[in-house]
Amino acid sequence: MTKLQKQVLDFIKKFLAENGHSPSYSEIAAFMGVASKGSVHRMVCALSDRGFIQYRYGRARSIVVVNRDIVPPAKPGV
Repeated sequence: MTKLQKQVLDFIKKFLAENGHSPSYSEIAAFMGVASKGSVHRMVCALSDRGFIQYRYGRARSIVVVNRDIVPPAKPGV
């Protein structure tokens, strides 16, 4: 995870905790100091690809932080 990805992930977590919903791309762009929502989209996709968040494409405020501390139970026989 890059430093910027960590900062954006922390921002998303804090925003969710304070507001009860995820930030919009515009709010993430303001935090990142960029004007392009495309840059935000690439960041969100990168975080999603790495398994830190999930989101529904085309839906507003649909970002959910994945709890990576939870380890799924082992499958029987494995």
